[in-house]
Amino acid sequence: MTTRATSPATNAAAPARPLLMSLRPRFAEAILDGTKTIELRRTRVSAPPGTKLVLYASAPTMAVVGIATLIGIEIASPGKSGDATAAVSA
Repeated sequence: MTTRATSPATNAAAPARPLLMSLRPRFAEAILDGTKTIELRRTRVSAPPGTKLVLYASAPTMAVVGIATLIGIEIASPGKSGDATAAVSA
């Protein structure tokens, strides 16, 4: 196996790293079965659309339960809702 260092300019075209997202088990399962397509977060998700999301279900499951794809991000102003919205697809 060979490796090659890349400069930041050429690394921009590389696919985004997967993002680990910790969720309560019921919400992780709802995303995976397609009944939940929007996740509200207080902090901005700093990943581009198309990023793979590794879904971690918190206690009592405490395990990685699946992978979803980030479809898009909508950021609401604090007066509107105060949350960032991420649309996901399993």
